Amino acid sequence: IRDMIQSRTGTQINVGSVTVSFPKSNDNEGLVTIKSGSMENCDDAVNFVNDIINEPANYVRGSMAIWVKTLDLGRIIGKLKRIERTYHVKIDVGEDVEEEVVEEDERKVVLIGTKNDVETARNYIYKVLDDSL
Repeated sequence: IRDMIQSRTGTQINVGSVTVSFPKSNDNEGLVTIKSGSMENCDDAVNFVNDIINEPANYVRGSMAIWVKTLDLGRIIGKLKRIERTYHVKIDVGEDVEEEVVEEDERKVVLIGTKNDVETARNYIYKVLDDSL
């Protein structure tokens, strides 16, 4: 999550370990230090951290597999790095091995990131593929 905040806000942050208060309470505290960035970017980073604290489910990382026709892969292969940067996801294209191929003409593409980022990247990929028809 630290890398995501840094890349989206243009800041450099340090996340300390979680400390447990004594006497024991239900509140765990951790220190987040914004080490560099413009004042505006630092404000964005503070807002981002607060969003994560208030809505943690939106920032849990996971993955989603989509299946792309092998003939259509070329339409997105050249755009992978841009898609990864724009939508803050990692994309793994399955090798042409038995467990990665559902049918002979389809390839597994795995999108890794937060739920929202993965869904947005998936929708963009589907749009690129649909526009090329």
